Amino acid sequence: GEGGEGGEGGEGGEGDGGEGDGSDGDGGAGSNANPATSASASGTTVTYTAADGSTQEVSGTHPNRDNNPLDIRSGSFADDHGSLGNDRGFAIFSNPQAGLDAAVANMNRINDNNDGTATLSQIISTWSPPSENPTSEMITTITTNSGLNPSDQWGSLTSAQQNAFVTAYGHREGWHGNQLTLWRGRER
Repeated sequence: GEGGEGGEGGEGGEGDGGEGDGSDGDGGAGSNANPATSASASGTTVTYTAADGSTQEVSGTHPNRDNNPLDIRSGSFADDHGSLGNDRGFAIFSNPQAGLDAAVANMNRINDNNDGTATLSQIISTWSPPSENPTSEMITTITTNSGLNPSDQWGSLTSAQQNAFVTAYGHREGWHGNQLTLWRGRER
């Protein structure tokens, strides 16, 4: 089962190198334009298959090859949010948008576990605990790059601010994608 506030939704240690990036540039299988219906991992390559039968191989770090910008771990949380499979402990999503949507769902879950008052510092500390990550540096980098403050509360941010935060977090994890529309719920 899921443990602690971060549960399985948290991220792991730093990336494992590799060339290329899983950016959404060409519209192949596993892209936002052509979401995958299945995926399989071998080494540092994920092969995506779309509904039209087309395939695409993506190599590189987990955030890019797994369509998982914030390194969500495999498990029940990821499965409940559309994971197609497991790449050495990390969830594989159908396209980058699905990975970002799962990240927002996990941030909402962390916020809910903190009675709706989680600060950005608390979210980062829960998702990327000091036992596995340089959490203090991450808090500074992610909040600075998103134009926000560590003491800002997740639930008080506008959707644009939440988008900026998640994009900055993904970039800190090594994701090479661009800011996308993160979700269509919790309108303000």
